Formats: sequence, structure tokens, C-alpha cells
Amino acid sequence: MSHQQLVSTESTALVESNIFTLVEVAQAEILEQLTYDEQCDRRQLELVAEQAFYQVGKALAQLRGRRLYRSTHKIFAAYCEAR
Repeated sequence: MSHQQLVSTESTALVESNIFTLVEVAQAEILEQLTYDEQCDRRQLELVAEQAFYQVGKALAQLRGRRLYRSTHKIFAAYCEAR
């Protein structure tokens, strides 16, 4: 079964305060049921990952905003590529 067969997406335009917002809804076929314990573990691990992404974003914003990359790189993009 191909990836396209497993996941299909559809887009729906919603009107909110006279602004059109494009909402993409992904529907995926359940491949294998998780046990209750596995579901709990998955949710906990997803929370850890979400928090990590948030912390990385905050750190990158500080590095860029304060230009703390300037001792080794002229621009922030070059700093990010090197790291």
C-alpha cells in the first residue's frame, strides 16, 4: 500500500471574521491498535517532544534576537546551517 493510499488530505475554506482561512484536514488509516499503556507512553513522549521544540524555538529566538552568533558568523542563517 502506497503512502498516498494511507494518507489523504482535503482542504476546506472557512470564513472567520471576513477572512478566509485554509484548513487542511489529514485523515490516516489506523495501521495497528496501541494498548492503553502504549497510548499513555505515546502521549507522554509527544508532550516531551512538543516541549523540546518549544524550548529550541525560544533558544533560537534569543540567539537571533541578541545576535549571539556574530562572533563566528555574519548572518543567522549561516550560523544555523553550520550548527
